[in-house]
Amino acid sequence: VLQGLQYLHDQGVVHRDIKGANILMTTKEGLIKLADFGVAAKLGELEDRRDDLQQHVVGTPYWMAPEVIEMTQVTPASDIWSVGCLIVELRTGSPPYYDLQPM
Repeated sequence: VLQGLQYLHDQGVVHRDIKGANILMTTKEGLIKLADFGVAAKLGELEDRRDDLQQHVVGTPYWMAPEVIEMTQVTPASDIWSVGCLIVELRTGSPPYYDLQPM
């Protein structure tokens, strides 16, 4: 997963929706692949579309970095945060903050 993200980030792309459902494993080779690039964007495009992005939160809440929730700046670090949330989910069986009440 991290190697795939490193490749994306080296290309200037932020996935913006890293979660278990978007990580696939091939049956034959056992390779891990990232899926669902529907909300992925190039960093330059994110800057150009900042006004549009201020209107819409993009991603899946339990795995979103704080800056994504606050609709500030999305960077490759946002994807790394999501990987951390995924690790918590793998270790505990639930994503972080799963049992918090909505605000």
